[in-house]
Amino acid sequence: MTEIFFGTNRNGRPARQPTRFGKRFSAAGLTNLRFGKAIVNNKAIRIGAKITS
Repeated sequence: MTEIFFGTNRNGRPARQPTRFGKRFSAAGLTNLRFGKAIVNNKAIRIGAKITS
């Protein structure tokens, strides 16, 4: 199992309740800064993100 920690301010998709990140940075800047963790093993990938405000 491998844990990968990440931080991003990419634009969320869809904008209202994001479930993925777009290719561009968020126009709101650091307001949309998010941190998360992906857990990867040989059978599945689980991703969790914490939205900061």
